[in-house]
Amino acid sequence: MAQSSGFRNKRVHIINRDADAQGEFGRNSGGRAYKYATTVWASVRFSKGVKSLREGALDAYDTLVIGMLYTSKIDRESAIVYDGRTFQIQSFNRDYQTNEIQLTVVEWPGKDFSTLIPQPSSSDIGDTTQQDGTAIQKE
Repeated sequence: MAQSSGFRNKRVHIINRDADAQGEFGRNSGGRAYKYATTVWASVRFSKGVKSLREGALDAYDTLVIGMLYTSKIDRESAIVYDGRTFQIQSFNRDYQTNEIQLTVVEWPGKDFSTLIPQPSSSDIGDTTQQDGTAIQKE
C-alpha cells in the first residue's frame, strides 16, 4: 500500500561515504570520510514489541523504521541523521512499483554526523521548499 505524502512528515538527513578517501594502499584505505548528501521528507517510527522482533531489532529503543521516496543519493553505506542522532542502515528495501524505500536503522554509537548538516542562513528561514524538496518560486 502506497503511503500518502502526509505520512512523510519528518526531516531526515542523508550522509554518504566519500568515495575519494584515498590512503597509501589505494581507494577507500584512507579511512571512512563522510559528507552531507541531502535532506528528505520521511516517515519515522520506533520498532516496538513483537513487530521489532519480526524486523530483527535487538534493541528496539535504538532502532527506527524509516520510509521515504527513493532517491539516488542513498545506498546501503549511507548514514541517517534524525533528531540530532546518527543511525547506521541495517536493511535497505526498495519497492519498485511505488518507488519507495524502507530502511531499518540502528543508532551508531560514537558517531556524530549532525555537524555535517548545513545550517540554514537567515534568508532561508520560512517555508521556501515544498514537501517534495523543490523550491517555491518567489515573485
